[in-house]
Amino acid sequence: MSRLFFAADIPEEERALLGKLQQELKQFKADVKWVEPKNLHITLRFLGDVHQKQIPELKRIGEEVGKLYGGFQLSFKALGVFPPKSPARVVWAGIDEGKTHVSMLAQAVTSRVSKLKVEKEEHEFKPHVTLGRIKNPNTTQELLLGLQLHDFESRTWLLKNFVLKESILSKSGSTYKDLLVFPLGKR
Repeated sequence: MSRLFFAADIPEEERALLGKLQQELKQFKADVKWVEPKNLHITLRFLGDVHQKQIPELKRIGEEVGKLYGGFQLSFKALGVFPPKSPARVVWAGIDEGKTHVSMLAQAVTSRVSKLKVEKEEHEFKPHVTLGRIKNPNTTQELLLGLQLHDFESRTWLLKNFVLKESILSKSGSTYKDLLVFPLGKR
């Protein structure tokens, strides 16, 4: 069994910008485990533990969805936390341009994998990149204020494909391995 998910990768230049943003946010001294910039991505659908025998079906789904959509422009804008009204657990950067397209891509994947024996999606999809996971919500007051005051916006970039990734857990954190890449718009 492997922990798998579908994701949209973020170009190196944008990951570097998000990494710089993370460094700026560290000044607020909240107890946050920041995602390493090399691991930043947009999760389209987390699948959980998946049997190897299901990978061919996931490949078929990825190829089918990839043919439905051409590449599209994305940009990040705004910062926030999930959940918004109870103790914060995740710090995120939101998607601005391309929000509708990435939501449609995620929905297309989700509707097709729902027929498989994979982990159920607990939350409505909200287009974002996770910057960090809050370990102690009692340390976030200064960070929450800083997020509201921080004016963040990335450049626009072209999403040309999406990926089936494996999440490998270790004591030092997760690492991700690309299993399959699905071009957008290749018929």
